Amino acid sequence: MTEEKRDVESIAYIKLSKHRQKVFINIGDKLKIPSEISKETGLNIDDVSRALRGLKSKDLVVCLNETDKRARLYELTQKGKAVLEYIY
Repeated sequence: MTEEKRDVESIAYIKLSKHRQKVFINIGDKLKIPSEISKETGLNIDDVSRALRGLKSKDLVVCLNETDKRARLYELTQKGKAVLEYIY
C-alpha cells in the first residue's frame, strides 16, 4: 500500500470520531499525558484512553513509557505528524 493511501485512510479514521480528532490535535508536537489531554479537551479520561488506544493501533501515536502505570507520555509518530498537516 502506498504511503499516500495510508495517509488517506488515517485521515478518514481520525475524522470519523470527534474524540480521536480532539485527542490527536491536542497532542500535536508535544508530549502529553492522558489527564492533560482530558483537561485540555474537556473529554473524560475513558474517552481519551479509548482514543489513544485506537490512534496507537493505527501507528499515529506512541507511548514513550509503556511500563509506567501513571503519567504515560504520548507523542505523535512520524506518520502521525505527517497526517496532522492534513487534519489541522
